[in-house]
Amino acid sequence: MATEAPDPKTLKSWEDAFQYPVPVVRRLVQQLRGNINENREKLRTLVGASYRDLLGTAERIIEMDEKMQQVEKSLAHIGRKCKSSALEKASLNYAQLDLHRTAQNKEHYVFASQLALLRSCPSVVNQILKKRSSTLLAAKVLVLARLLHKALSTSQEKPPLVDSLRNQSASLRRKLLNRIDRCLSDINADTSTLVENMCAFSLVTSSTPTDVLKHFHHVRLEGIAAHFERQSNSQQHVLQALKLCIKTLQDTQAISPREITKSLSRLKSKPLINDPDIQGITDMNLDVHERWLANDVRDFTPWPRLDELQASETNKILKAWAKQAFNSFHQGVKTAISKEEDFKVVLHLRRELFEAWLSTSRRVPGVDRMNVLDGLRSTVNSQLLSIISARVRAVEDSASMVAGTLAYWRTGVDDASLSLWDPSSTSMDLSDGAKSFKQMILHRSNGRNDSILKVVSTFERWASSVEHIRTLINGMKESKWDDELEDDADDDLGLDSPKILLGQDDPRFMEEGLKDALAESSANMHKALEGAVSELGLAAQKGPNATFLLRVIREFQAHAPEGTNHSVQPFGLALVQPLHRTLATHVSAQPLSSFSTSLQRLFRSRYAPARVLWEGNPPLPVQPSPATFKLLLKLMGAMAASGSNLWTPNAVNVLKETLQMEICGKLDDLIASTKSTSEKLVNGHRSVSEDRANDELTERQDRVEISKGHEEAINREMSDSKTLVRREQLTQLLFDVHYLKKAFHVARGNIVDETPFTLLVHMIKDDAKVGDAEEGRLEKSATEYWKRTYLLFALLV
Repeated sequence: MATEAPDPKTLKSWEDAFQYPVPVVRRLVQQLRGNINENREKLRTLVGASYRDLLGTAERIIEMDEKMQQVEKSLAHIGRKCKSSALEKASLNYAQLDLHRTAQNKEHYVFASQLALLRSCPSVVNQILKKRSSTLLAAKVLVLARLLHKALSTSQEKPPLVDSLRNQSASLRRKLLNRIDRCLSDINADTSTLVENMCAFSLVTSSTPTDVLKHFHHVRLEGIAAHFERQSNSQQHVLQALKLCIKTLQDTQAISPREITKSLSRLKSKPLINDPDIQGITDMNLDVHERWLANDVRDFTPWPRLDELQASETNKILKAWAKQAFNSFHQGVKTAISKEEDFKVVLHLRRELFEAWLSTSRRVPGVDRMNVLDGLRSTVNSQLLSIISARVRAVEDSASMVAGTLAYWRTGVDDASLSLWDPSSTSMDLSDGAKSFKQMILHRSNGRNDSILKVVSTFERWASSVEHIRTLINGMKESKWDDELEDDADDDLGLDSPKILLGQDDPRFMEEGLKDALAESSANMHKALEGAVSELGLAAQKGPNATFLLRVIREFQAHAPEGTNHSVQPFGLALVQPLHRTLATHVSAQPLSSFSTSLQRLFRSRYAPARVLWEGNPPLPVQPSPATFKLLLKLMGAMAASGSNLWTPNAVNVLKETLQMEICGKLDDLIASTKSTSEKLVNGHRSVSEDRANDELTERQDRVEISKGHEEAINREMSDSKTLVRREQLTQLLFDVHYLKKAFHVARGNIVDETPFTLLVHMIKDDAKVGDAEEGRLEKSATEYWKRTYLLFALLV
């Protein structure tokens, strides 16, 4: 570090360099000498390069001086040659020479120029159409081509090319007219574009302003009809058609007659060939050919009849078109929405239509806005009512499914039911809150098998669609319309405002239509189910069919759309009552048959049942006979097997009435038959059945020889014994009747109907010779026994 030389730039004076050791000073000296030599070389190089540049600049200055001297000499020579007298003389000589030459070939030049200009016209028009440039300019070129063709057609030497060019011009004319029609039918076209295209149409077809206006209306009318012919997105096309109607009326008022007259007047201000737009087309080379054109071509000026279309005539044409256009629009709307079956889509279209019409109809001339509004309301409301009617009539699908199930009844399938305790329920998925398991519990507890679920699902879809329509109708009431619509209500005529018509009258009309449709469909549904019920009859074997119908009707009532209780009322007792009778006949058939057999066996017996269990003084029954108790048990089993959910209070009452009539009838017959048998026995006559009942006594009489007097004594003893047994049997039967009277009493309000049993009690009481006190004891005992056992027969309570 001590031998390194310091940086000379850091030294402030020469004395600082000698503060270091001698070796360091020597190294510093060497370093300074090297820097001096390096800087000397750099300076030499810089000075040499600048000197060479200076020499080159001096040489260029000398060359420029020589060239400037040559230019000054040339300009002086030109000045001497360009005297005004010499130029005038040369120009005059050239003009005379040119006139001499052209006079000899004028006809040839005229023909050639006109033909060349005619040949350029199709290509120019084609370019204008391709670039979508001004249609008016294309019309001017076509008019010029028509004039040129007319001028060339008179020539005796007309070449075939002229006719070919005429055909090309005719084809381009059709294309131009199509382009004009598309521009006129464009709803987004502004006033200037429409006026330009109308002027172009007038030039091409030589039409008057009235014809131009009628053509404009014709094109717009075709555009309106074209919107309704499109299959896709019909809703958007309906709105576009309405907007096109409104825009046409506004455009007509804006451009006719003032704007179109002003534009046509500009066309006749100068000859067509002098039009700046024509002159600006370089491809036509008018600077070369214009002077050779015929006078008819060069001087042609369009001359439309500007006084032909007046304001009164315009209003007359406008009103006639407005009437025709809106008639066509109404018919198109009716056709378009008649294909739509979605109530929401038609309702959305309704709102957009009325918003579009009411927001612009104040500025629409030539139409009565309220008449148009009423026409649109009538068309849309008719379709909405048609959709409502179709949706409501869909309930007939459920009736058809019910009829089909009954017509092709599958025993074991349509009447199948699974128990809540079926082993298959243990393997069900319990995820997501056990929804499927809960649904299974509801289905099985309500007896919903696959056949019923199929009908119910169809009915639920129908009810959901009706509820959806009801929600949309309520939404019509809640729809907000612009406040400005309320101020334009035809006050002079005293008509309702659009707000009231759209927000109150139309929803009320829809609600009434829905109500009427529901009433009609419900009546048809009632007739269909009534026919199915009448075909079942009261046959006991039709019990499963009646069960199916009862459950279906119950599901219909449970899932009926909200607010339609008045329409489902026919599904009440008028249909359910006969089904309950059929069900009661089916349920009671087997228990009654067993009960009848048991009673016949009881009265053929020589003993009263459970006589040893009688209590009191005199002894009387305190519990029903086994036959009666078994009747109730079997009845409970049959009711549970049919489905405990079927046994509504009305169904239980119908079952009790059926059992009252059946039991009383059987007991009447049985008592009458036993009574006649007893009378025959008293008179000394025994029936075959009585002989069988007394087999043991008869055999004993046959084994012992007795005398005739002894036999008569035995017969009297047997008769007295038989009479006593019969009285005991009737006494037991009287207790059973009181017990059954408690079990089968029918309560209608505060009145309990026990008439059949009451009559039977009086008959048995008289026949058994039971006193009032004894009969009171029997009734009290029966009542107490029923209080102890009624929970065993809960479905009857």
